[in-house]
Amino acid sequence: MMQSQHSIGSATVWLTSVFVAIVLISASCQKKVSKTDNMVAVTITVTQTSSYCGGAAPPDYVLQELMTPRPLSGHAVFIREGDDNDISKPVIADGVSDAIGQIRLNLRPGNYCLVFGNKKDRGFADEMISKFSAPSASYSAVDRACLEAWLLTSELVFEVNQGGPQNFTVNYHSHCSWDQWPCVSYFGPLPP
Repeated sequence: MMQSQHSIGSATVWLTSVFVAIVLISASCQKKVSKTDNMVAVTITVTQTSSYCGGAAPPDYVLQELMTPRPLSGHAVFIREGDDNDISKPVIADGVSDAIGQIRLNLRPGNYCLVFGNKKDRGFADEMISKFSAPSASYSAVDRACLEAWLLTSELVFEVNQGGPQNFTVNYHSHCSWDQWPCVSYFGPLPP
C-alpha cells in the first residue's frame, strides 16, 4: 500500500510538471505569434537628386538630369513611431537600401517617421554646434533654434495601414560640399 501511494504521488508530480511545461510552451508560442500579428510588408525606395556644384550656369537638361530622382543604394534609414523625429523615442526599425534603392521591412499599422543617419541621434547636431559655434571666414555661426527644428523634422512621414504590401519613396538630396550644413550660411568663394 505504501509503495502504491508513493507511485501515485510520483505520477501526480510528474503529470503536474508535464502540464506546467505544456502551459508554459503554449504561452511562449502564443507570445511569438502575437509579436508578428498584424505586420504589414513595407517597401521603402530611397532615391537621390543632386545640386549643381559647378561654375557657370549649365544647360537646362543638365539641371533636369540632376533633379531627376534615381535609386540610391547603400543608404541607411531609421524609423521611429509618430510624426516627429523625437530622438528620445527608440528607433524601432532601420535598414540599408539595396542595389535598386529598396529597403523591405515589416511594420505594424500606425504612423511612422523616417530619418537619415544625421538625425538618428544628437551626434551630428552636436558636431554642428561645435564646428560652427562662431562665424568663420566662409560660414556663419549655426542657428541653434533652426538646428533643433531641423533635428525634429523627418525626411518622410508615412502611415502603414492593415492590408497588402505598401510602398513609400524618400529622396536624399546631395548638396554641394560648401552647402551641406543645415542652419549655416556659406558666404565664401564659389567655383569659377
